[in-house]
Amino acid sequence: MRGIFSQHPTINDDLPNRIISGRVLVKPNVRSFTETTAIFEDGSVEEIDFVVFATGYTFSYPFLDESVVKVEKNQVDLYKLVFPPAMTHPTLCIIGLMQPLGAIMPLSELQARWATRVFKGDANLPSTADMITDIMEKKEKMSNRYDKSQRNTIQVDYIAYADELADLIGARPNLKSLALRDPRLA
Repeated sequence: MRGIFSQHPTINDDLPNRIISGRVLVKPNVRSFTETTAIFEDGSVEEIDFVVFATGYTFSYPFLDESVVKVEKNQVDLYKLVFPPAMTHPTLCIIGLMQPLGAIMPLSELQARWATRVFKGDANLPSTADMITDIMEKKEKMSNRYDKSQRNTIQVDYIAYADELADLIGARPNLKSLALRDPRLA
């Protein structure tokens, strides 16, 4: 077990108020169910009307040949989580296949802006070998940081990933320079 930072939290403005008011109960893991109750590991019992199993999801691309994009145990090898490295010409990208601790749309926009530059020829991808090396290094880093499970296969560190994508499109602000020019904005 790697501790509290090996899992991703639920970020919700309303949840703390509902916990404080008693409308949401925080309970340990479920040990078992009866027809009308849930029995928890601490021995407490709650009457229930229904159970929602929010177990995550699996993704796949059955319409693509596995030589292009192969998904194994919810893991897919994409350069910067966008481009399949095995393609001779970058004519396919996958946008939004990530799990950040924060909003996915700003990161998806950065991915799309970078992909557009690659498609236009304004940015180039490295060699296949370099892309695969980058993919393996990122996988190793994430597997050391997060618990190994099918739900942590596309985890990204929000700021680091946003900065990486912003660098690729030339949009990452220089905070030191900005601090001198416009300290309030910095």
